[in-house]
Amino acid sequence: MLTKLRENIEIAVSIILLLLLITCLDPLESFMPAFWEQMITVLLIVLFGVFAGLFFKERGRDEREKSHLVLADRTAFLAGVGLLIFFIILDILSVHSDKALIFVLSGMLLTKLITLVVLKSIR
Repeated sequence: MLTKLRENIEIAVSIILLLLLITCLDPLESFMPAFWEQMITVLLIVLFGVFAGLFFKERGRDEREKSHLVLADRTAFLAGVGLLIFFIILDILSVHSDKALIFVLSGMLLTKLITLVVLKSIR
């Protein structure tokens, strides 16, 4: 029961973070936030990004080698999320705006979310 709740929380956090990132993309080009609104959005992205990056579960099951691979994947994912969030914040605060970083982070999170849902449905 607790495992099921944790999986649902992970999915909800992913969706919320993706929605915040889409807000930063401003697909309709109608969102012109004030400075404080931008800062709140950045803070929410950082908080959800840290939560999503630190609390998504990936565990090796049986063999030692498998657990090493999982640890390496996890470390790489955490580094990627942290770096992308850092550069998205720098990008939002600067005059120059590169949407590619947001697309990359969204792609990473979407891939992880889809994989979790597919693996959950297979079980």
